[in-house]
Amino acid sequence: MHRFQRSRIILKAHWCTASLLEWMRDSCELFQDALQELDLREALVCKHDVDLPAVFARYQRLTHLRLVHVGKAALEQCLAACTKRISHLDISCNRFDHTQQMLGISSRLTEFTNLVHLDISHNTFEAPTLQHLSSVLNDCRLLHLNLDCIGLGPKGIATIAPALATCTVLTHLNLARNKIRAPGARSLSAALRTMKRLRHLDLFGNELAVLNREAERAPEYGPDCERLWQSLPECTALATLDLSKNALSRGGKAGMAVLGDALRQCGELTKVVLSNNVDGLYVQDGPWEGLSDGLGECAALKHVNLSHNAINKAGAAALGSAVGKLTTLQSLDASHMPSLCSDCLLCLTSGLATCPGLTSLDLAQTGAEPKVWLEVAERLAPCSALTRLSVRDNQVGAEGARGLAAVLRVSQKLAVVDAASTVFGRKVAAVVVGSQALTGIDLSWNLLKDPGSTQLGEALAGSPFLEVLVLFNNEIGPEGATALALGLQSCTALKRLGLHRNQVGAEGAAALGSCMGSMTHLLLGSNMIQGEGVEKMLQVFGSGEQLTHLNLKGNLLEKKDVEAMAAGMKKGMWRRLKRLGLASHRIDAADREQLKIQGVLDQIRSHCVALRHLDLGQPQGKGLWGGNDVEKGGPGGFAALFTV
Repeated sequence: MHRFQRSRIILKAHWCTASLLEWMRDSCELFQDALQELDLREALVCKHDVDLPAVFARYQRLTHLRLVHVGKAALEQCLAACTKRISHLDISCNRFDHTQQMLGISSRLTEFTNLVHLDISHNTFEAPTLQHLSSVLNDCRLLHLNLDCIGLGPKGIATIAPALATCTVLTHLNLARNKIRAPGARSLSAALRTMKRLRHLDLFGNELAVLNREAERAPEYGPDCERLWQSLPECTALATLDLSKNALSRGGKAGMAVLGDALRQCGELTKVVLSNNVDGLYVQDGPWEGLSDGLGECAALKHVNLSHNAINKAGAAALGSAVGKLTTLQSLDASHMPSLCSDCLLCLTSGLATCPGLTSLDLAQTGAEPKVWLEVAERLAPCSALTRLSVRDNQVGAEGARGLAAVLRVSQKLAVVDAASTVFGRKVAAVVVGSQALTGIDLSWNLLKDPGSTQLGEALAGSPFLEVLVLFNNEIGPEGATALALGLQSCTALKRLGLHRNQVGAEGAAALGSCMGSMTHLLLGSNMIQGEGVEKMLQVFGSGEQLTHLNLKGNLLEKKDVEAMAAGMKKGMWRRLKRLGLASHRIDAADREQLKIQGVLDQIRSHCVALRHLDLGQPQGKGLWGGNDVEKGGPGGFAALFTV
């Protein structure tokens, strides 16, 4: 065998076994000089009687090492055995809960003189162990440091702040989920003043504006948090700032004004995340009015996230004015704001016409009434660069649908529309007709039924670039599915189709075979497909040479139907299929065991040579193919079809 000439090889060894470790030690001559990245996630190497120094001695060019969930004992062994050339080290989720353990590990870390990237997140650091962590930070010239969820608290951040101040070349710092609160903000501010190269700072979930846990309502959080804001401009390279879930509204208008002024002075700031900071208890104190003046003067700001906040009309008007000044704005997230009433929504969107570069707008789940959406759509018309729009979970209605249709016709770039649960009804066809740039649309939970899906199919015939179509829970029957399939035949780029929880039946599913050309993901779970349609489905779906994911979970399949499917398969059929979901309430544990004993499952795997997951479990289980995937707003709808 020839030696590998590539400069980088990544070996991931999940649930590492002794045999694999021995193979790494004895049989890797062909690439031992090229291996630079090694991932041993969840590799319980401590349980194996293998000479770890002998294993790692073979890989002297190793620079990237990931040891996640390997256990404390194995972690120290691996760090002692591996080359000291390591530059990127991930030792998260190993639960350092004893001083002696951290002492041994920290002494090993100081030996890595090339270390620039360190991830020790999701571990538990108590006061004594933080002293050892500080010694590591003092000795290393880190660029990336991840301290997410290590239980710092106010005293913990005070302990390591002097060491953080020595990390003058740090570019990425993640302190999310540590609850350092307002007292800890003072310590952090002193450290930040030395980080002139810091570009990314994540302070999510630190309750920065909370003085103590018992204070239910404090009118102001005092000077500590303000010192932190005033230190931000000292980080002259700061580009991304996440301040989500910090109860910032407790500072009232004055406190938020200090933050706004600090943001204005961050000349390189391009992204700010302020979600989950204002609740109804504090919205009358004017937090948005205080923030907006400074926010509107951020010259380089491109991405703003204001989701999951409470807002009133005065605050919306102030933010709308600020947004209108952000000529560089590219994305705005104002989703999940139930208090964003009709008047508030109009105020907030009033400045969008002056944002020519806006490409993404998320207005999901607001409290606006149907009558205002037509006017909102009119305000979006000048946003010619808009490529992604979400109005999910709103009462948009038929009138709003006409307005969005006008936006689609005017926009030459709008490619992705998330309009699930918007009560479009049969007017949904008007939204997509004539949109040449459309690549993805989610119209789930809109009660399309057969007439609406027929009109939708006709409208989509003019969308040659459509790649993703999600139509969960629309009461589409065989007639509607057949008409939809007819329209989708001209969508030659279609790759992912979601029809979960409809009633298309075997007849409708078979009709969809006519648009299988480039299809990779087909979700037909819970569609009243019965056994007699399996053979017909095999005939039409067999043409799906590109198919990688097929979900038939929650249908009326029985054990004999799975047997018929296995018998009807041909060699090489679905040769790219990676995941197949066949779970049904009519297939119990005894049936699954029989299918395994009879070799039916092995027969399916022998035909689908790339198959990784064959699911015969509970039809409403978790994951991409489970019940959680298709609930409104769940992770497995539009987003999953785009990312899986």
